[in-house]
Amino acid sequence: VALVIAPLVALFVRLLSHRLRRMARASQHALGDVVHVLEETIECHRVVKVFGGQEYEAQRFQRAIGSLRGFNMKQKVPEALITPVTHFLAAAAMAVIVYVALQESLAARTTVGEFASFFTAMLMLFAPIKHLTQVNAALQRGLRKPEVRVLFARQGAESTLENTPDGFTRLMQGEYLRYQALIREGGIKPE
Repeated sequence: VALVIAPLVALFVRLLSHRLRRMARASQHALGDVVHVLEETIECHRVVKVFGGQEYEAQRFQRAIGSLRGFNMKQKVPEALITPVTHFLAAAAMAVIVYVALQESLAARTTVGEFASFFTAMLMLFAPIKHLTQVNAALQRGLRKPEVRVLFARQGAESTLENTPDGFTRLMQGEYLRYQALIREGGIKPE
């Protein structure tokens, strides 16, 4: 059952992560637009006053802020969806497992104590699953921050990685070539 549910959860999280990255990027651009509008208004305040452009600048600022708010709201939807959908899939998996375990218990292949301990162990898995799904949204937001990207760049991390199996294969092959001498000395073989 876990082998069926885990790929579904991974696929769902991947799709929402892609949307989170897109929205975070768009939100950064919208924030840049807000800063640009503010900078122009503050630096050119005399021109705005002389030509009576206060209303125009106020509307321009409202449009920029509205755009930023829209992107931030669109970013909250996937963040809010990840946990409930993951919990639903986990609950569906648990229902199937409980059904199978009850059938085993009715057939006298397991005892009530074994069933109770198994069920308790399954319930204990919910908290880590919840934390893992919540970490994803914060991670996506954090990775879009310029200061984080600068830190990764200083450490030699690639910021333009492809998020595909082929991209990962190319990355691993590049790393293999990068550390080829060490790999030969250590007798390490790729699988």
